[in-house]
Amino acid sequence: MTEIKALIRLQELDAVIAPDGNAPVKDLSTWSSTSERVAHRRARIEGVALAGMNLGELHVFLARASHEAVGGWNAEQSWLGRIRNRMTIRFPGYAQVPGRILLQVMRAVGEEMKHVIVPASYYLLRADVAADLRDQIADLRETA
Repeated sequence: MTEIKALIRLQELDAVIAPDGNAPVKDLSTWSSTSERVAHRRARIEGVALAGMNLGELHVFLARASHEAVGGWNAEQSWLGRIRNRMTIRFPGYAQVPGRILLQVMRAVGEEMKHVIVPASYYLLRADVAADLRDQIADLRETA
């Protein structure tokens, strides 16, 4: 398990939020904005680029994303780290995951989330949630 500093404070945050940082998971169905068309175009491109990732590719993606999220959160615990985060990371402690990949991850771990997750959107997973999903995918890889 990844070492996460101030885990209790991190776990007080919402597990999944909108890219604008305002909507928790219960509000996913109401997301709409003027940039929806751009997100739709991006999703079409990602549909070709990211279609059908295998467990190994999902694991690598989640490992990278959770590592960056944990690094950002741990850096947030010092004043120098907070300065670095202000310049490089929008939401410390969160991993940005495209909806298309999140759907594949949830399907792999046995959760069907089609009605909640929009493939054209991006979701921010709390660092410990991303690390937990990474570990679940690793376990599935070993048993497959």
